[in-house]
Amino acid sequence: MKKICLFILLTLFAKSVSLAQDAWMTGFEAAKRLALAQDKMLLVVWDQSTFYPLPVLVKDNQGGQVILNNLFESDAVIDLLWEHFVLVKLDESSFLELYNGIKDKRSFSYLDKFSDDSLKIMDANGNILITTDPSGYVLDVFELIQKYALNTSFIKQELINYRNDQNFYTAFYLGSKYIDYAFYANDYIKKELLGLSNIYLEEAKARLESERLDNKEALAQRFELLEIEQELAVGKANKVLRKLKRIDASQLQGANNQLYAFLYYVSYMLENEQENASSWESKVTPVDLEKAKVIINNQ
Repeated sequence: MKKICLFILLTLFAKSVSLAQDAWMTGFEAAKRLALAQDKMLLVVWDQSTFYPLPVLVKDNQGGQVILNNLFESDAVIDLLWEHFVLVKLDESSFLELYNGIKDKRSFSYLDKFSDDSLKIMDANGNILITTDPSGYVLDVFELIQKYALNTSFIKQELINYRNDQNFYTAFYLGSKYIDYAFYANDYIKKELLGLSNIYLEEAKARLESERLDNKEALAQRFELLEIEQELAVGKANKVLRKLKRIDASQLQGANNQLYAFLYYVSYMLENEQENASSWESKVTPVDLEKAKVIINNQ
């Protein structure tokens, strides 16, 4: 009887492991499309990495904390993660192709994160959100979900546009939208969102050189102002003001004047310099004034 019970337990355990392993998508493009449709981020791991145990910290029914030996063998944890992410295992045979596509475009820390055995959080285009482990040796599932299970509906249209046609403007507008997203996000995720912004803005800069575009000087000015706006997104109003004062405003073209005024206005408001802020308020568009209110109230 004991042998029969033991056989049943081993069979159920093996079945559970198999189901947990099979719960991950294996098609990267299909996973990216699903993430885009569901407004989710991707949770990605290399296939061979799943053969090593990944301990996880979870909460039990009483609210206590329990350590499970291996994420990849837990149906319950994987089901929970599916509620917040799109899970995908990358086949090792695709590594070289994917790596070669980014090796000349990403930082060493990014490439190291891309290549290692850890879980990777990516946007719907397959770009990594965070380049350091979200927790230590034991993965805190609650922390992972709380911090990085982002709802990407705010940038959905820009993600769709970029996926449909990768060109200067789709990369540029997606990079810009990530800056807006950072303004509304919690402090602990702002820098990572700006990291994604930089990926797309750097791509747009490269395309600025290679594509035939009108008024490249104005676009180059825009990049400078967007870099300053990134500083504002992480609350560095003083630094923003110093950088703005070094710009020759008389040389700014078109809509760059509006962004220039917006940056001055918000920075002065954050520094509680009401008089200086009021001198810029009339130059800020109504849409940007509404955006400014949200930024100021969130500080």
